[in-house]
Amino acid sequence: MKWCDYSCEHASFPDADLLGACRTMGGVFCKKLGRVVPKHTPCRAEAEEAGETPSPEEGEGKADA
Repeated sequence: MKWCDYSCEHASFPDADLLGACRTMGGVFCKKLGRVVPKHTPCRAEAEEAGETPSPEEGEGKADA
């Protein structure tokens, strides 16, 4: 299982205007999905390719500080 973090080849920092200038925020911009996803969660791209949806605990757009 892959995890969403900055070691992924599809990961980049979110636009500072979207989430603030702090680079320690809980979101990673996934270039494969084209949106910000919570970091340190199972890979959203793999889950979506498998037809799975995120669990309520991992709610879409939720970011841990």
